Amino acid sequence: MKKFIYILFGIVVISLIGFCIYASTPKYMMNKYIEAYLNNDCEKMYSLTKSYNKLTNEANYVKACSKNKQNVKDYDVDINKDYILVDNGEEVFKIKIQKNPDEHIGINRYEVTEDTIELLKDVILYVPVNSEKVLLNGVDISGYKIESDNMLYDKYEFSYLYKLDYEIELQYAKRQYKETINFTKDKEIIYYEFDNEPIEISMFTLSTCPHCANLSKFYDNLSKEYKNIFVIKKYEILNKENENVFNYYKEKLNIESTGFPTSIIGDTYIQGYAESMEDEYLLKIFDAYRKNID
Repeated sequence: MKKFIYILFGIVVISLIGFCIYASTPKYMMNKYIEAYLNNDCEKMYSLTKSYNKLTNEANYVKACSKNKQNVKDYDVDINKDYILVDNGEEVFKIKIQKNPDEHIGINRYEVTEDTIELLKDVILYVPVNSEKVLLNGVDISGYKIESDNMLYDKYEFSYLYKLDYEIELQYAKRQYKETINFTKDKEIIYYEFDNEPIEISMFTLSTCPHCANLSKFYDNLSKEYKNIFVIKKYEILNKENENVFNYYKEKLNIESTGFPTSIIGDTYIQGYAESMEDEYLLKIFDAYRKNID
C-alpha cells in the first residue's frame, strides 16, 4: 500500500513538474494569450504580456510585448477576427487563428503567417470638425479622438492601421458622406475633406471704407490657399444694381443693420472686419462649403 502511495505521489509530482515546464513555454503562453483575445478579455491579455514578455520565435511561435491597457484596444481597430497582431517593440507579427479547435488544448490553434499587409504606426486622421458618426470600414472611431491642433478639423490618432485603403463614412449637417481614403508610409497624416463644389461668397463694400479694403485683402490671400473651397464676388454698394442685390439678401437673411463690409456666406452673414474675426470668417466659410450651400 505504501509503495502504491509513493508511486502515486511520484506521478503527481512528475505531472506537476511537467505542467510547470509546459506552462512556461512560448506555445502555452501564446495559446493563453489568444484564448484571452478571442474572449475579449483585455485584462488577461495585459496580464499575460506584462508578466511574460519574452516569448521567442522558438518552434515557429512569436514574440509578444507588454501592452498597457490603453493600447490593448488597438488590436480591435478594423482587424479581421481571423488574425491578431503582436508587437514586440521591434516587429509586428501577424498570427492566423485557425477555425478548427484543437481538441488537445481546447482552444483554436494558431500559426505564424507571412505578413502581406503594410502595417502603419502612429497614423493621424483629420476629419471636418463637428462631423458625426465617423466610421472606418464600419468601425466607430470615436474612441481614438484626441485634442485637435486645427480648429477646422477633429483629430484621430491610431497606434496601428492594418490596411492601406479604408472606407470612411460620416454625417455632417444631416448629409451622409462615404468615400475611400488611402494611407501609405509616406502619407501617415491625412486631412479628409469633402469634394463639394466651391461656394460663392458675396462681399458688399464701400469704396471709402478701410475695413472693407482690409477684408478684401484677407479674402484674396485666403483664396490662394482655398481656391477649391470658395470664390469671392465683390459688390460696391454705391452701384444701384449692387444695392438691389444687397437689399435682396437683407430681406432674405433678416439683416437688421446696414453696416459694411457685409459678407453673405452660405445661409448666413457676417459684418465688419478685424484680425480677431478671421477665425470666425474661416469657420463660416468651411461650414457653408461642407453643407454645400451657396
